[in-house]
Amino acid sequence: VNTEVIAAEGMIVTAGGIDCHVHFICPQLAQEAMSS
Repeated sequence: VNTEVIAAEGMIVTAGGIDCHVHFICPQLAQEAMSS
């Protein structure tokens, strides 16, 4: 485990990585996929 605790007073803390994708599993969703 390489988790490190840091002092973050006065800092803006955000996530290191965000996975925000969706798997479109049917062809009927193609139009929705392209518009998003």
